[in-house]
Amino acid sequence: MITQIGIRNFKSIKEANLRCNGVNIIIGANNSGKSNILESLEYYSRSLTVPLEELFGPGPFSFSQILHRGSDINKEGIEMDVAFHGMYDTSHSYRIDSLRNPPRQRPKFRLEVINESINSSKNHIERDHKDFLLMREKGVNRDLPQEFVEMYNACRSIRKFQFVPKEIKKEREIDPLETNIPFLKHNGENLVNVLFAMRDIKPQIYREIIDDFKEIYPDVTGLSFTHLGDYRYALEFSREINKDNWSFLSPQVSDGFVITLAILTLIHLHQTNRIILIEELENGLNPLTLSKILKKILIASDACDMQFFITTHSPVLLDCLNTFPELVFVCEQRDGQSEYIPLTEVLKKFRDDYTPGESLVELWLEGLIGGL
Repeated sequence: MITQIGIRNFKSIKEANLRCNGVNIIIGANNSGKSNILESLEYYSRSLTVPLEELFGPGPFSFSQILHRGSDINKEGIEMDVAFHGMYDTSHSYRIDSLRNPPRQRPKFRLEVINESINSSKNHIERDHKDFLLMREKGVNRDLPQEFVEMYNACRSIRKFQFVPKEIKKEREIDPLETNIPFLKHNGENLVNVLFAMRDIKPQIYREIIDDFKEIYPDVTGLSFTHLGDYRYALEFSREINKDNWSFLSPQVSDGFVITLAILTLIHLHQTNRIILIEELENGLNPLTLSKILKKILIASDACDMQFFITTHSPVLLDCLNTFPELVFVCEQRDGQSEYIPLTEVLKKFRDDYTPGESLVELWLEGLIGGL
């Protein structure tokens, strides 16, 4: 689990330091920068996955556009500092700058790791002015000291999800001979492929997903895969209605149905995704369903050593956290800089006027805790 994140000069984040929990809920106004915490973690994961020259892209994805607008590109770089707790306590920090090459040399600019530090109780590695990240290089070459392997594997597999019901409902091509469970894609579009493979490869986990789904939707009696010709398949849901069993193909069911199934599948894929980022969890979900899913997430975080970073605009979600204010961060933007304030710090200013367990939603909607 990531226990602390330090970020400097990334998008709207000039400087931020967060002490993290198993579940981290970020509330804030539109355009306040709450999603940039998720994107910074995505960026860190990518820095462990691809070579330095592939870390940024053209136009809005370039280093100069991702660097905080108020930062001086000639003097400052993007900095990450991540602390991780697993079998060992480890940390990894670095600063990447964009430097101008000599005249007539191409490309015009190059990326350079100005400094990098990898630390544990057993090892302390520091290096300066390199054209690659040592953590990635040693990880790819399977040459990392043992205590860093867990951090490397967990952080490079960080993924961000924002499920799109229209894509989840579509029929997909499936190879029945596939012997691996694919990664669930960021929008959930290959959910049918993931579940189809899981049914035979990990039948116990598949049954747990279906049982959780039935717990949330008690009238559901089963889930199957309908063959539509060639290699095309679609999800089919069975429901008991007036003591009859009715079947519905995925395009016929509600958005909330397929989003719920995607989230439950994601929760049960903890062996491949230990750190999960979800944009606006509430989209397409009924308030009661949302509260049930949040409970599943809290249980999974504790029982399966999973970590979640979730952005939300939902009063319902916040209402479910009345007794867990320590899981919430309030995102505010001041002078073009995003700040992430632990809700517990905000509540301290109320002193005796705040009673633990009272409605956080009322305080939020009245503008007393910010994030609006």
